[in-house]
Amino acid sequence: MNRRKFIASTGGIGTAAIGTTVILSGSAAAEIRDHTFRGTSISGESDDGSVTDIRAEAVNVGFRYEGLDEEPGEATVELQVVHGGEAETIDEATTEVNGTSQSNVALGEELAGSVLDHDGLSASDFKAEEDSSTTEKNVALRLVVTVNDVSGSSETDLNVVMRNTEADAGVGGEADGEVVTEEEDDPDDDPDDGPVAEINAIVEDINAQLENVDPVSTIEDTSDETIGALINEIFTQVTAEIEAQAGVEYDVSTPAEAREAAENASLPPIADALNNAADAVEEIASLADYTIDDGSDGDSGNETVAEINAIVEDINAQLENVDPVGTIENTDSGTIDDLAAEIFTQVTAEIEAQSGMEYDVSTVAEAREAAENAPLPPIADALNNAADAVEEIRNLADT
Repeated sequence: MNRRKFIASTGGIGTAAIGTTVILSGSAAAEIRDHTFRGTSISGESDDGSVTDIRAEAVNVGFRYEGLDEEPGEATVELQVVHGGEAETIDEATTEVNGTSQSNVALGEELAGSVLDHDGLSASDFKAEEDSSTTEKNVALRLVVTVNDVSGSSETDLNVVMRNTEADAGVGGEADGEVVTEEEDDPDDDPDDGPVAEINAIVEDINAQLENVDPVSTIEDTSDETIGALINEIFTQVTAEIEAQAGVEYDVSTPAEAREAAENASLPPIADALNNAADAVEEIASLADYTIDDGSDGDSGNETVAEINAIVEDINAQLENVDPVGTIENTDSGTIDDLAAEIFTQVTAEIEAQSGMEYDVSTVAEAREAAENAPLPPIADALNNAADAVEEIRNLADT
């Protein structure tokens, strides 16, 4: 499950964070918050594999900042294309802000531009030369927010796929080229390469956050030996990055150990880094059909309780103004019903504490309906995240 952020995640002042939060040096911090990257194809010639433009958009953009020395007048958000180590701004927008700290600021407009505006890229880079061939190229999209010279950013890969569809003799017309994101490209089209490509995309997401250590290596196969080595490398490099940034050492080799360390972490960004690594490893193991040896005694009931409590701790990490949700010791139906009710109660209480808006939801359907009508994307994400958590908990507990 991709767990979305709740309304706010606190960051350690002056500490760089791994994950969605990027905090720069000094006593002030800025962070790009909820957003969606979207890539589309404008046009292309089917029988020669060319493309004339590649458009990228960022929608539902929000941000936060804190600890400024002076009142700001405005904040600027830029949509950038990053290639070959160079960043090119393809669109930007400015919005008025006030106060030395703000959370959940919505930009209020979409950012859009051409990937080909980057000086290092041209349409020919994406051309599929041969009939029935495919050209695939990755570029990075980055959102950067700047408030009073304090900046934060968020980055994702845009996977560009251009297909050359062989012309049918005697029949006129064209077939479209495509520009798709990783989520849109169906890995089932190639069952052998699909898991490798998806896993390497996860690895690249991790590497984008490693500033002081060597990147994690990508893979070429999904053998147990390869995946086991990859998991070890992820935990090694993430904990090394934490040590480089915060001076705190961690020795973890399994998701369970990473989550336990996250619970006791001294700063939220460190907890986020450890939990993100655990999430990545679990997703990789699932994609590769790899069994993680966590040293458990094989008690499936205890494992389920542990998984559910890990979800609860993820929720609690985002609750800043209300009491945490209680963990459980068994998975009987009454316990799970009470847990679901407590999750919705505490999440809506946190929303009210942060935004002043009241919600009365007690089911997944009610939470999703309320999310659809929420005035701000962070509130919608909080409600949807609670619904996701309850759904996953009920599936694990089979209730």
